[in-house]
Amino acid sequence: GAAGPATWAAKAFFRRATAREHLGYVSDAVADLAAARRLVPGDAGVAEKLEVLRRRQRQSELKPSAMFAGILERELAQRQREEQARSLEEKKRRREERLQRQSASAAEGS
Repeated sequence: GAAGPATWAAKAFFRRATAREHLGYVSDAVADLAAARRLVPGDAGVAEKLEVLRRRQRQSELKPSAMFAGILERELAQRQREEQARSLEEKKRRREERLQRQSASAAEGS
């Protein structure tokens, strides 16, 4: 059958939504399915898939750990970098003191 442009575009949105879902881009998949639904409002497959993904989207939005994980990881990494910098500064200071003591004792010996 000769499918109209709306049907063809809806299929494209549906396929891209499926790909995005598999990649974990649920919000993008929902947007594509919503576009497909506007083009073919009577398509039960599109409506069903859209509802399933909207449920998944709501569930993932309820998990604050996913939202804050990146922030906490970056904060931890920053603290570790700061600690390493402090440790390095302390080592440099102790080395400088040791060198000063050595040069002072060498000067006394000559």
